[in-house]
Amino acid sequence: MTEKSLSIAVVGTTSSGKSSFINALCGRFILPVGVQETTRSMIEMIHTPNNLFISIENEGTLWKKITLPTDLKAREYLQNLP
Repeated sequence: MTEKSLSIAVVGTTSSGKSSFINALCGRFILPVGVQETTRSMIEMIHTPNNLFISIENEGTLWKKITLPTDLKAREYLQNLP
C-alpha cells in the first residue's frame, strides 16, 4: 500500500475560524482557538499515527521544527508562541 499526502492552504482574516476549521478537518483539537488572535505564524503540520511534526515560519523564515507526541502538547506549545 502506498502512502498518500494531501496539502491544504487555509487563509483568511484574523479571527475568521481558520484554526477551528483545521481542527474540524483533522478531527483533532491541535491548534489553539479563541476570540482574539491566537495563531500569528504560518504553521505546517504533518501527522503520522505516532507523532505530530510542526514547522513554524515567522515573517518568511523557518523559526522552529518540532516533533510532539500528543495533540495536547502541540496545542500547549502553539498557544505559548511569542
